[in-house]
Amino acid sequence: MELKQLEYLVACIECGSYSKASEILYTTQANISKVIFKLEDELGYKLLERSRAGVRPTAEGKILYNNSKEILERTKQIPLRQKANNDNYFNVVSTFDIDFSHNFFNFTKKRMLETEKINFFMGSKEKIIDYVDNGSSGIGFLYTDKFNIDNLKYHLGEKQLELIIIRNAESFLSI
Repeated sequence: MELKQLEYLVACIECGSYSKASEILYTTQANISKVIFKLEDELGYKLLERSRAGVRPTAEGKILYNNSKEILERTKQIPLRQKANNDNYFNVVSTFDIDFSHNFFNFTKKRMLETEKINFFMGSKEKIIDYVDNGSSGIGFLYTDKFNIDNLKYHLGEKQLELIIIRNAESFLSI
């Protein structure tokens, strides 16, 4: 299985046809058909139902589509991680908004050498835990309320990550 095959499968499912997928992939319908048929042959089952109206995924195709989306998203991050590591960046991930990132940058700017660089990524709780767990980020900031702290501790414990509570705050409403 090749990344190209997964890219073609994702494009076909998202576009709903070989024709539209060929436009966004800058290739021919015949090439897409060949690549998808080869993938189906390798796997031993059909991934797409084909009709005059277009294509739609089979049950197996839906499963592979979801896995392929995740694989392709992770491969997009590899160059960013390598560049950040090569340029002595310190990677930070957070669920917080732009105000938090602005305050964080101001805080670190006052306390870091000019040669140090920071990459700041924002994402879901799951993405942040994944980035810290796989070493792509040196630190992750998560906000959770007191009702979900045990759930967060459980997820972090599964990954053998440490939770350090910076501050307990009352619930707040942001409008």
